[in-house]
Amino acid sequence: MSVLLYALLVFLFGRALHRSDAAPLLVPKIAEHAAGNCIESERMALLDFKKSISDPQDKLSSWAMGQDCCSWEGVRCDNITGNVIGLELGEHDLQLKAS
Repeated sequence: MSVLLYALLVFLFGRALHRSDAAPLLVPKIAEHAAGNCIESERMALLDFKKSISDPQDKLSSWAMGQDCCSWEGVRCDNITGNVIGLELGEHDLQLKAS
């Protein structure tokens, strides 16, 4: 599990550093967040991360485009900013895909 969390953190920050609009990931703009919705750039990063793991039992089926990532299985968000503040994926049988 710690390897998956580390990989996600590296992925999120790597993505932020390569974007010209990295500020929304690091310091969210209020306009980008509507009550009950996660930050769009973080939703996209989580979807990209999902592509890099193997989920044979489809435990992350709630991770879908166009949905509030704060309601996804294992994702915790800040109620005020909408930022993803934690992932609780320890009970899921997830594996990093070999590249």
